[in-house]
Amino acid sequence: MTPTETLAPTFSAVIRAQAALSLEVADYREVDDATLLEPRLSANQQRLANSLSAVLAGEVARRSAPAFGKNGLAQRTGHRTPEELFRATTGSTARDAITAIKIGQIASDTADAAAGVPVVDPATGELVASLLPWLHCVGRAVAAGTLPIAAAESIRNGLGRPSENVQQERLAEAAALLCDEASLLDADRLFRRARELRDELDEAGIVDREVARHEQRSLRLRRLPNGMARLVWDLDPETSASVGELYDRATSPRRGGPRFVSADAEAQEQCILADTRTTEQLASDVFVQLLRQGADADSSQLLGSGAPVVRVLVAATALATRHSRRTRASRSAGRRRLYRDDRAGRVCGSDHPDPPRRRRAAARCRA
Repeated sequence: MTPTETLAPTFSAVIRAQAALSLEVADYREVDDATLLEPRLSANQQRLANSLSAVLAGEVARRSAPAFGKNGLAQRTGHRTPEELFRATTGSTARDAITAIKIGQIASDTADAAAGVPVVDPATGELVASLLPWLHCVGRAVAAGTLPIAAAESIRNGLGRPSENVQQERLAEAAALLCDEASLLDADRLFRRARELRDELDEAGIVDREVARHEQRSLRLRRLPNGMARLVWDLDPETSASVGELYDRATSPRRGGPRFVSADAEAQEQCILADTRTTEQLASDVFVQLLRQGADADSSQLLGSGAPVVRVLVAATALATRHSRRTRASRSAGRRRLYRDDRAGRVCGSDHPDPPRRRRAAARCRA
């Protein structure tokens, strides 16, 4: 039987097996803790699903390689990149699709290297034995279902690429060690562990990596269609420490931070806890106030002077049109004020066509 004839029934069987699992909240409230935390129901199942996702993503990327041009899988299905195709097919986020494609390419590269199949370097177009040979153990672990996609991405980002001071062999040894430690560490801690290993392997490059992280700092303001805006701030480690300390001082009483013993600090802590704003709203207002105060204290790096102000820009023609409308409205209001109805419904004013009746009506109004 061909792979198509064997995989299709297997996929259907897996879907039916998953559909047979209960999704009722009440059912899981009745089970004991051991059953609820059974690894086969949580971690292993998630790793196997991630492995399948990575293998599929790697094959999608292979069939959508730039060498195929418009005949590639992504282009033929109306998508610009394999990431777009994978996201549209699985309904995942752009970040998850990019991660799956990257890790899937590592698994595909590992399989090609094991089979002796050369691959094309997308940067040079040359045939090479492997693109990422130091990550072959990562590719094998992902394909075997023992390493989640997030953990593989942490190892890849944490170790980096070979350099003059670190050869591929040493990175491969570090990657194998991290694959063994992945069963004891989550993805975030695994990334920090990978960074530590890279620093140990390349002590001479620590300064260069710190400079590279400092160069990656950025602040972007994105205006949203509903009139709001979103601030995206990538902080280098030193700036992160400063901003994080201010954030903790403003929100730590809400987040279970340290408690203070002085009377003034306790009173301020209780004020923060009793504030009706959410923690996110409180942090936003605090940082806005800090920015305003800072602009007043030192505006040497700002255009203009003073704190930020709200400016309303209006075209001159709109002002002239609004002025003419207000003039016409005032005249109409003046004419309406000339007429007042008394209780009997008589008209008072100076525009009555009959002068005697006009004088009598005016006299009644004055009375």
